[in-house]
Amino acid sequence: MKPVLTRITFAAIGALAANAFSAFLAAGGAMAALSRSNSIASFAEQISDALGVITSEQLLMAMAAFAGVGVQIVLVAAWRSYLRERDLLLLIIGLVLSTISAALSATTANFFASEHLIERNLLTQATAPAVAALQDSSDKMRSAAASVRALAAEAEALRREETQSGGTCSDVPTEPGTGPRQRLRDRHANQLSSLSRRLNAASGEMFDLAADIMMAEADETEALYRTALALTRSPEMQTLMTELAALRTDVTDTFDDAQTEETYTCQTPNFAASIAIVEANLTLALEMELLDIRAPDARIADGFSLLVEDLWAWLTGESPDLPTAGRMTLAFIIAVEVIQVAMLITDFRQRRRSGQESDAWVRFNAAYNTLSPAQAAQNALILSALDHLVLRSGGHAWLVRGEGSLAPASREAIFFFKLDSEEAARAGRIRSVPLSRLHPEWVDARGEMLEGTEFVLFRLPPGIDEWRHRAQRDVRHHQARHGQRGGSANAASARQPE
Repeated sequence: MKPVLTRITFAAIGALAANAFSAFLAAGGAMAALSRSNSIASFAEQISDALGVITSEQLLMAMAAFAGVGVQIVLVAAWRSYLRERDLLLLIIGLVLSTISAALSATTANFFASEHLIERNLLTQATAPAVAALQDSSDKMRSAAASVRALAAEAEALRREETQSGGTCSDVPTEPGTGPRQRLRDRHANQLSSLSRRLNAASGEMFDLAADIMMAEADETEALYRTALALTRSPEMQTLMTELAALRTDVTDTFDDAQTEETYTCQTPNFAASIAIVEANLTLALEMELLDIRAPDARIADGFSLLVEDLWAWLTGESPDLPTAGRMTLAFIIAVEVIQVAMLITDFRQRRRSGQESDAWVRFNAAYNTLSPAQAAQNALILSALDHLVLRSGGHAWLVRGEGSLAPASREAIFFFKLDSEEAARAGRIRSVPLSRLHPEWVDARGEMLEGTEFVLFRLPPGIDEWRHRAQRDVRHHQARHGQRGGSANAASARQPE
């Protein structure tokens, strides 16, 4: 009895282990893809409800396992078929399947290793428009605060001018000194300074909220975003807008002086225009539409995209030399695939050396056709002509007919392959040539088998070499079973001219 390891080799065990590991990774990728597909998940739920004995999660796991194992079975079958048949197409199929398996397995491993990073990237992409809008609003508020601060400085300058020279109002002449218009300028300077500080505070709060959204988890971003939107619509912002409008009214229409409790005018067109510009900019800063910032669920395709981006960045020198999860998993999975294929090749060679796996030549000889005695004699006769009377010229094989001991064999071959048909004559596949054109030394080397001074050449069909190999195989098996029994002598007499 042969030892077990002659039937189950170490290479086969290694190939099985690597195959099982690859199937596990492929099944993981299938599970990640199936569970994140709404249509497939709903289909699993319907089947689960109909069966009533398994849950939808168990059904998805079974589907994923079937897919993962199926990929590996096809891969192994392609490689083993190539090892048996030596067919280039099978080699290409095996290489393609191994590459696909490595890519899918690496994508799966990269997905689970970098799932948090993928989810963070998806969240960043989902919140990017909102963050950009908040930062833009913060910048506009900061710009409005700077403009208001400049207006406060201008109001302070008008106060000093009104105190020292008077005449700061375009609609009415005023005397220098303390009065309602000097108090108006002083009130404006103080109020605008306060507005500038409040706008800067609101701008900073908006910027902080944008930064918080960038750093927050998925379940926190929506609440932070709504807080930022509420800030733009808050009573504080409405109060700021109202105060700016009141300041503009003071210098375009009338104003009330608290000390005298009377109404005055002090039109200042340039100052009013500057306030209107600040109002317009602040209105733009507070106009924000509600955006959907919910991030989609991470998919297996996102793992593949991350893997491709990582490899491209590494190849183009855009990323550091330190290996990332994507590159490490891809290198690891490629190593697993290489080990798996190497194990399959090693196991096949071991089995072939031990006689458990036949090579192409052994299988060819085993697939012989059973011949009758007459068929065996005919094939043997034709083979004797093909072995000695074939001349190769111009990329073709020509059967030479002349006189001599092999004349009956040549006639049998001509009859069997229909080399003397009218169609062959019209196509120029039959030629008569003198000895001088037929390489006399080639004729002399055949001795009594081929004699004469004029010969006829018949072009043999393209598949003649394949027919010859099969005929040799079949005749050899016939002779092994029945003995020679005269062999070529009986074959030569099988077809004699009358």
